[in-house]
Amino acid sequence: MSWKLLRDGVIADQGEENMPQINPQATGQIKIEMPSLSDGEYFLQVEAIQKETKDLIPAGQVVAREEFQLGKYDFPVDIESTGEVNIQFRENTVLISGENFQADFDRNTGRLNNYSINNTPVFVQPVHPNFWRAPIDNDFGNGMPERQADWKKASTNQPLASFRVLNEDAKEMSKDGDAELVKIKATLRLPDVGGTVDLEYLINANGEMQVSLDLGNLQQDLQDLPRFGSIFTLPQEFNKVRWYGRGPYENYWDRHSASFVAEYRANVSELYVPYIRPQENGYKTDVRWVQLENTSGTGIRFEGTDLICFSALQNSMEDFDPGREKAQRHTTDIQPGPFVFLNLDYKQMGVGGDDSWGARTHPEYRLPPKDYHYSFIVRPLKP
Repeated sequence: MSWKLLRDGVIADQGEENMPQINPQATGQIKIEMPSLSDGEYFLQVEAIQKETKDLIPAGQVVAREEFQLGKYDFPVDIESTGEVNIQFRENTVLISGENFQADFDRNTGRLNNYSINNTPVFVQPVHPNFWRAPIDNDFGNGMPERQADWKKASTNQPLASFRVLNEDAKEMSKDGDAELVKIKATLRLPDVGGTVDLEYLINANGEMQVSLDLGNLQQDLQDLPRFGSIFTLPQEFNKVRWYGRGPYENYWDRHSASFVAEYRANVSELYVPYIRPQENGYKTDVRWVQLENTSGTGIRFEGTDLICFSALQNSMEDFDPGREKAQRHTTDIQPGPFVFLNLDYKQMGVGGDDSWGARTHPEYRLPPKDYHYSFIVRPLKP
């Protein structure tokens, strides 16, 4: 038996133990001499490995594996004041800036239009809430694209209801000035589902943003949500990804127990899963944080205040979505684009798979229509 002890995603100790002879239908005990645990989140990951070649099993084959969580992760709670933030009001936008960053909010849509670090653009298209996923084969088989279509409409039809700019004392600002912390609050209407999304950005002078989304006031008799999250669009140069969560391969709410929790690294192109029919792919669950960087070390880090999920791909969700009818497309019909599309989510419903011609995702892996809240902290990374 091989074992690894990980602290906050990084190997802290490892070793091997001889396993005793254990008969079928019986149990046994194995003692592992591990170091004492300090602060932090630990995972003990163990593998049972075939010692000698026997029948069809070669020596070195992993025949069983499991992980055990020891301790809990220390999620961030909030951001602090780090100096003065500058606020400038223009006809259609509000510019928030500090020494090394600038953020541009649209006063007509309530969206964060763009965000840059040291004059390097990081978010290059408006950030917006999202409730949809590109249907998978199982979805088409059970009628999801038709049944849950209102949530697709709600992902694009989001008229602004209110927009406010507040300082650290919760006083509303309407003229240029400075503040230790600035809060952008916007409420978006979702007429297709009869609800609203409250957005809140709390920003300090370092360019850190604490982002919160609250979904509520939904109409009655709605179908389950395919997902609840946000879409960020970055230049393709931000193609180096690190995350602390489940991996290294794609995993979903109802299909992730074989994906162990650790810190992983990959290029964005390596996160794409080329299903022969283009569809939703490349997801990661139970994520504590994820960051994207360019070759110079400039980048952005997202830290959940609770577990979050993400995908980072060179194609937009629309590239994988043929509409309400299944299209006979293939992998060669999808070409990578000039951006990195980051879905940062509270959750996405499970993928199901009891069959692909009618069975739905099990109820415990669905997102019923109700009030939801999630939040995360955005931190700029500088070389």
